Amino acid sequence: MSEETAKSPAQARTIRKFNPGTFQSDEEVIRQFVVRQPELGIVTDVLRGNIETPACQHVLLIAPRGRGKTMLLARVAAELRADNELSRSMLPVRFMEESHEVFDIADFWLETLFYLSKEIARTDQDLSRELLATHADLAGQWRGEFLAERAKVTVLDASDRLGRKLVLMIENMQTLCDAVDDNFGWQLRETLQTEPQIILLCTATKRFERLDDVREPFFELFRILDLNPLDTEACQRLWQVISGDGVSERRIRPLQILTGGSPRLLVIVAEFAGHRSLRKLMEELVGLVDDHTEYFRSHLEALAQTERRVYLATIDLWQPSSTSEIAARARMDVRSVSSLLGRLIDREMVMGHGTGRKRLYSAAERLYSIYYKIRREQGEAAIVQYLIRFMAVFYTKQELATLAEGFRTEAIEFPVIREGLDKARTEIPHLDYLYNKAISTVAEPGPSNLASQDSSLSGLSQRQQLLFRVSPKWAEGNLLYHLGKFDDAIPIYASIVEEFGSIKIPDVEILVALASIAIGHIYDRKGEYEAAIASYDETIKQFGDSTEPRVRVCVATTMLNKSRSEGNLGDQNAALATTEAVVSRYVNIADPHIRKVVAEALLNGGMLKRELGRNEEEITSYDEVVNRYGKDSEDGIMTVVAEAMNNKGVSQNKSGDFEAAVDTLDSVIERFSDSTSTELQSSVARALLNKGLVRGEQGQYTEAVTTFKSIVKRFGKVERKVVQTHVVRALVAMAYYLIDLKKYDEALLTCDDADRRLKDEESKNTTEKTITSWIRIKSLYHKSDVDASSTLFKSIYNEFDPENDDSMVMMQSGVVSMVAVGTSERTILDVLVSDEQKAKTLTPLIAALRIRLGEKVRAPVEVMEVARDILREIDEESVKK
Repeated sequence: MSEETAKSPAQARTIRKFNPGTFQSDEEVIRQFVVRQPELGIVTDVLRGNIETPACQHVLLIAPRGRGKTMLLARVAAELRADNELSRSMLPVRFMEESHEVFDIADFWLETLFYLSKEIARTDQDLSRELLATHADLAGQWRGEFLAERAKVTVLDASDRLGRKLVLMIENMQTLCDAVDDNFGWQLRETLQTEPQIILLCTATKRFERLDDVREPFFELFRILDLNPLDTEACQRLWQVISGDGVSERRIRPLQILTGGSPRLLVIVAEFAGHRSLRKLMEELVGLVDDHTEYFRSHLEALAQTERRVYLATIDLWQPSSTSEIAARARMDVRSVSSLLGRLIDREMVMGHGTGRKRLYSAAERLYSIYYKIRREQGEAAIVQYLIRFMAVFYTKQELATLAEGFRTEAIEFPVIREGLDKARTEIPHLDYLYNKAISTVAEPGPSNLASQDSSLSGLSQRQQLLFRVSPKWAEGNLLYHLGKFDDAIPIYASIVEEFGSIKIPDVEILVALASIAIGHIYDRKGEYEAAIASYDETIKQFGDSTEPRVRVCVATTMLNKSRSEGNLGDQNAALATTEAVVSRYVNIADPHIRKVVAEALLNGGMLKRELGRNEEEITSYDEVVNRYGKDSEDGIMTVVAEAMNNKGVSQNKSGDFEAAVDTLDSVIERFSDSTSTELQSSVARALLNKGLVRGEQGQYTEAVTTFKSIVKRFGKVERKVVQTHVVRALVAMAYYLIDLKKYDEALLTCDDADRRLKDEESKNTTEKTITSWIRIKSLYHKSDVDASSTLFKSIYNEFDPENDDSMVMMQSGVVSMVAVGTSERTILDVLVSDEQKAKTLTPLIAALRIRLGEKVRAPVEVMEVARDILREIDEESVKK
C-alpha cells in the first residue's frame, strides 16, 4: 500500500478472515496487504535468487492459525503475476488450504497438475484444457504402476513449455506429512534436488519433528520463516485499512494485547467496531464476544470430550498454569492431562511455556479465555470487565487531559430546548400567561381550570383557539421537563405531536416542533441514545420541509443533536456525516440562528475528525469556521469562532507543532480580550489555560506558571461559573508545574486556593479535587513528609471510584508518579490491596508493583502485558524526574 493510501481516511474494506485471495483480484490482495511487508520481501528475495540457480531454495512459513500465512501466500502469488522479472520466470500454483486428497506422491503430482491447469486457464486456454484432459485420464488410471511418474513428467513438461518455474504453494504441510505414506517425503525430495523447475512455498502451523530429524527427508530442505504476532505499528496499519479509521499506536495497543497480534482476530474486532471510538469498543467487548459465539463455540465442539475438558480448565484458569493445576481444575489425573495437553498443542489450541517440570500452559488464542469467562457466570465476567475498563482508561488517557479538553465536550452540549422554549414564550401571544397558569395547575392538586376556558373560545380565530388548546399541554410538558420528571413529560409532548402534528399554522407548528425535539432531548439526557436518534429522525422527517423560519431552526438543531447522540454511541463516522448534512443543507441561509447552528456543526465536525484520527481535516474544519464567520458581530457566533480557534490550538499542540499552537491561542487572546461577553471572556481564559499547558508540555515550566497566574489575576474575581472553571483549572495546572520547579510549599498553597474555590462552587468538580490531592501527595513526599503523603493516599483510595473514568485515570497516573519519585512500592501496594473489591479493578497496576518488588507474578498474559507497559511508564517518568 502506498504511503498516500496509508495516511488517507480510507473507506473501510472487507478483508477476509478466512481464505484470503480466493475470488479476489490481485489488485485487491495487493491493496489490502498492509502488514508482513518484511516477510514478503524475504520470500520474494528467495524466489529471485532461484531464477537462474540449478539448486532452488524452498521456503516454509510457520505460524499458528490466524497469523496471516494464507494472506502472505496470496500476496506472493499476486507479486509473481505482477512483477515483470518474476512473472517471466515463475508461475504460482496454489493448492487448497487443506490437501485432503493427497495420500502418496501420485496424488501430489495429480493435484499439482490440476491446480496448474486452473492457474493458466486465462493466459493459455489450450494448454489448460490439455492438462485438464490429461489429469482426467490419469485420475482414472489409479491402479496404473507408473501413474506418479507420468503425472510428474506432465507437470515438468508443462513447465518447460511455459518457460517458467512452478512455485507450488502448499498449506498445512504438517497435516499433509501426517497423511501421506512413508515414501512420500523421500520421493518429493529426490525430485526437488534434480528438477529446478519446482519450488516449494509451504506453510505449517507448527514446527513438526520431521524438520529437525536428520533421518527425515525434510531435514534442512526449507528456509524457515516464522510469522510472529503483529507488533503495535502493524496492528495500527491493519486497523486503518479494515475500519477506515486512523488510530494512534497507544490506542491500538489494548486491541493488540487482547488479540495477541492475530490478524484474523483483529479483523473480527475491527468489523465489529463499526467506527466506534476505541474506548467505546473496549466497553462493548462483551457484545463482540456475543456476536461471535458460534466462532468460539465451533472450536470447542470440534474437540473430543476429554480434550474439551482439559482445554476448558486451561482457559478458565486464565494464566499460564502447570499440568497439576490444570488437572485439579479439570478433576482428572495428571498423567492423562499431560497427554491431552500434548494433543491440544498439536491442535494449536494450547501453547506451552518453558520446559520440564516448570512447563506452563495457556490458551493459544487469547480471546477464548475472555469468551469463557464472560459466558460462564456473572462474577467471572466482572473480572474480565475490570481488566477491559482498566485498559480502556489506561490506553486513552493523557496527562492533564481533563484540564485541556473539558470545554471541547461542553461545546457539543446545546441548551436547545431551554432557549427554544423561552423564545417561544416571548414570541407567541398568550403563551407566557398559559405557561404560568400551567405551573400553578401542575403545582396545585385538583382538576385543571384550563378546560373551563373552552366555552370562551368561540369568539377567537382558529389560530387563537388552537394556541389555547395546545399551550396548556405544552407548558405542562415544559414544566415537567425542567423539574426533571422526564418520564412524565414524554407522554405530554407525544400527545402534542400526535394531536397537533398535521396543523401548519406557524405559531402552533413551532410548539409541536419544540415538543418533538424535547422527546429526543429527554432520551439524550437519560443516556438512551438510540431512542434519541429515532426520535430526532421523526422530528426531521415531520418538519424537514417546513418553510416556517423558527421550525427550520428547530430542524437544524435537531440534526446537530442527532449527531451528538451518534457520537455518544461511538459511531463517529455517522455523527460526522450528520454534521456535514447540516452544513450542506443550511450553509447558504442568512438567518442568524441558522448561521450559528452551521458554525456549531463545523466546530463539532472538527472534533469528530480528531477522534477519527483525521488531524489535518480537523484543523481545516476550524479554519472554515473562522473564514466563514470570523467577521460576524453576533456574540453567539463569535463564541463558536473563538472555540474553533481554541480547538485548533489544542490540535496543533497534540501534533507537536507547539509554536503554531501558541500563535493560534495568542490570536484568540488578542482578538477577544476587549469583549464584554461572558462567553467570549471564557474563551479567552481557556486560550490562556491552553497556552500555559502547551508551555508546560514543552518543559517551559516558569512560562507556564506565569501564564496560569495571569488567568487568576485577570479572572479570579469574575463570578460567572463558566469563567471560574478555567480559573480553578489554571490553579490546578499551576500547582502541577510548581512541583517541577521544586516549589513545593507554593504548590500546596495553590492547591489550597483551588480547593477553596471548588468548595464555593455548586458542583462537586471531583476531577479537579482529585488532581489537587495527588499534587499534595507529590509535594509532601518531596518535602520528606512521608507519613502525611501516605495518609493522604489512603484517603484518596477510600474515595476512589473505579466506575468513574476520571477517578481511574488519576489513580493510574498518580501511582505511576508516586513510584517514579521514589515512594515505596510496598507502601502503595499495601493500600491498594486493602480493599479487595477495588483491588480487582486495578489488577495490572498491582501486578506491576509486585514485579518491581521482585515478586513472582502469575497472571493472565493480557494483564502481564499491561503491567509491562505500566512499568515502562514508570521508567520514563523516573528519567524525567
